[in-house]
Amino acid sequence: MLKRLTFLFCVLVVTSVTMAQQITIVPDSIKNRVIRVGGDNAFRPFEYINAKGYPDGFNVELFKKIMARLGIPYTIELGEWNKVLYDFEKGDYDLLMGLIYTNERSQKFSFGLPHSIIYNSIVSRKDNRYYKLEELKGKKIVVQQGDKNHDLLKNVSLTDSLYAVETIAEALLGMTEGKFDAFLGFDITAIYYLKQLKVKNLAVAKIDGVIDEYCIAVKKNDDELLYLINSTLQQMKIDGEYDQLYYKWFGIYEKTKMPIWVWFVIGAIGFIAFLCIGFLLLLRLRIRIATQRLNDSNSKMATLIKELKVAKHKAEESERLKMAFLANMSHEIRTPLNSIVGFSELLQETDNPDERSEYMQIINTNNELLLHLIGEILDLSKIESGSVDLHFEKFDVVELFFSIYSTFKPRCLKKNLDLIADCNITQCEVELDKGRLTQVFNNFLTNAIKYTEKGKIVMSINKEENGFCLSIRDTGIGIAEENRDMVFQHFKKLDNFAQGTGLGLAICRAITTLLHGKIGYESVLGEGSVFWAWFPCYPPDDSLNVPLNDTVEEA
Repeated sequence: MLKRLTFLFCVLVVTSVTMAQQITIVPDSIKNRVIRVGGDNAFRPFEYINAKGYPDGFNVELFKKIMARLGIPYTIELGEWNKVLYDFEKGDYDLLMGLIYTNERSQKFSFGLPHSIIYNSIVSRKDNRYYKLEELKGKKIVVQQGDKNHDLLKNVSLTDSLYAVETIAEALLGMTEGKFDAFLGFDITAIYYLKQLKVKNLAVAKIDGVIDEYCIAVKKNDDELLYLINSTLQQMKIDGEYDQLYYKWFGIYEKTKMPIWVWFVIGAIGFIAFLCIGFLLLLRLRIRIATQRLNDSNSKMATLIKELKVAKHKAEESERLKMAFLANMSHEIRTPLNSIVGFSELLQETDNPDERSEYMQIINTNNELLLHLIGEILDLSKIESGSVDLHFEKFDVVELFFSIYSTFKPRCLKKNLDLIADCNITQCEVELDKGRLTQVFNNFLTNAIKYTEKGKIVMSINKEENGFCLSIRDTGIGIAEENRDMVFQHFKKLDNFAQGTGLGLAICRAITTLLHGKIGYESVLGEGSVFWAWFPCYPPDDSLNVPLNDTVEEA
């Protein structure tokens, strides 16, 4: 056992060193350019002009490190944000260090990988607080001119009293003087300025579910430069330099004496993450050993050369997906973890009951997100190792259907979606694994809610073919033709900017196979999708000996 752990540790060290030594080749067409970079001169702590008159902030330092790795010359100019954005649209700048991604902006510019996740928030006076956008109807709202919230409020009929100012500091000072009722901005910048300005009568409330991706943006079609920046940023996240820079600028949320239960949660998550990494690396090592053995036997089994090449290609593709999954999982775990740690500090600093309740709610929400991520990883581990346990029991699937409907109804109402239950049967006795069946239905509904912004979701159940069929129909974004082959694959996400691991539908397919069922979907891009799963009412005698790689029917 000790030898195996020592060997695994050596593999981790060698892999880390190899990743850290990767070099990006910069073509002369980029290296000979001088990249002109624009940014906001008063968007602390991301980008601003410091006391010495130089550009400073997280975005500035991150961009300088990226350019240092690439060896590309550049100039940085920070100014009033509204003018900088206008000049960027005219083509005066090649690149912006930080720009919130929106669908409208993606038509004008090309966006890189998100380097920060920003939560939208409402700043209001402590004696008259607001927590939701609908509470601001008819109020005096102030925003920074030219930012994403300014564009949003101009296109909705929330209020006729919308004010746009040049800087966040100007907006917050106006709030303290009673000129405005609320400021709509971002949580990190708002908290930062409140500390800098030493303002005591204002409070920050995060808007649930409103999260923005903060990215580097370049001119449309400047794909070569964007690729170099994306690949370098990804390498910085893998080798740890990004994390060092992140904690340097946002360590204020973590440099605190936290409760022992927080440390316990962090330790448990770290241990589970280490086990997952070890599992993936060990799996990778076993695949390499198996591939080598197959290559050694090629000389004796000429008739199997073609099959071996196909197997090798699949193994390499699997490894590539798992390494991308590992990098994505690092980000997925770090995002809620930073919120837990940051708001734990704020929880200790405030005696206000409302603020403490708000911060605890944020911490609990992110705890639930972490537990969900860990649950998906553990399910994947069981599926890969073939150790999934099934617990068959008799129950009424119609009763389960309406129980799930009651659970998801509030979530749909919160997003202004209609959830409709379509059930033409009164009772259907089955003998299946109730927990796994519930997991399939929950994953279908969760995906439908995530990718549907307006309209309705219809959940149906019908008896057919000596079994029953569950289906979820939505009016969401649909699935593009080029993405349809990857719907049920491990580690695949149809939207790279969406939160999650890309494991949900793959796990649904594995569960359906174990229960001798069928799974499939139909979709029209821009109109919606319907996902369905058929199960027999009673399992066959060999239900506990099902190979996990069985083929299932897909529409």
